[in-house]
Amino acid sequence: MKPRHFYLPSEISNVTRLLAGDLLDAVARESLTLCAWVEARNLGLIGKGKVLLGTFDYCGNIGLTAVQSKQLLCYNKKVQLESFMVLEPELITGIDDCRAQFSHLNSTQLSGVDYQPKVPEQPFFATPSVAEISDFTRGNQTAFSQMKAAQEASDHAGAFNSFLNAFTPKETQLGYLRLIIKPEQLRFDIRDIEHVFGADAVKANVTQQSLDGESALNKPAVETNPIKLIAARLHKANPSFDSRKHWYALKHDVEQGAKQFDVDCLIDEMDSNSIEFFGLDVNQSRRVTYKTFQNYLSAIKQQK
Repeated sequence: MKPRHFYLPSEISNVTRLLAGDLLDAVARESLTLCAWVEARNLGLIGKGKVLLGTFDYCGNIGLTAVQSKQLLCYNKKVQLESFMVLEPELITGIDDCRAQFSHLNSTQLSGVDYQPKVPEQPFFATPSVAEISDFTRGNQTAFSQMKAAQEASDHAGAFNSFLNAFTPKETQLGYLRLIIKPEQLRFDIRDIEHVFGADAVKANVTQQSLDGESALNKPAVETNPIKLIAARLHKANPSFDSRKHWYALKHDVEQGAKQFDVDCLIDEMDSNSIEFFGLDVNQSRRVTYKTFQNYLSAIKQQK
């Protein structure tokens, strides 16, 4: 039986020596991030440059940011997600090829459509349900162009119909729907609790329940930082390399599109001093310097 890692916030005193207030305080201070249980269909697997690599169904936990965790737990408010990290990829049965369904559509949210049949083995980034949605920008442009032409031809009925069409555009595009997370979907990862509060915070019976060959508490907390995950793969492949050699190995991997280390194709650009990549928000890129990359590798080596 698979060890249980994710618990409801109401179970905090059952599995740890903490109180509900301790959990609330850690989330409010943004020292602990939470997870959420979702059941959704046609989620989007996203690759480099915001390319859609396929769709999949998923019932499992996803990672939340510190701000999202605070909104849900501390303020009891819903949050809308445009992207998130899938924490239990082993629960996915397959990636569906959606090229025939979506390749002909334009998109302002995604840059294109391709196919990757293999389910990622590590936590990865995804979008909410992918669908053919209304393209209000193109639809309005078409409707107002038709309305102007009708007005010039003194076709008042045609101009009025075109005006109405501006509010119900027939143009469509490829996009994704918003995923709404409610407070009752919140979960915490017992490994994150141990990481933040220490091993003594977790009750002994929880540790014992996980000692059937793969203890949850013998594992590190689930890492969601994509560059840290890449650094871990680099170190595992070449443990004797120094930071600069790892950097150039990653740069070669990105330039060749080999996907050995950047398996989710999140790195958009990389030079001698920095990496630009897409994080939890696939619409906003982030940048990591070589110095930060060095620090990540140093921390990984100390854990070995």
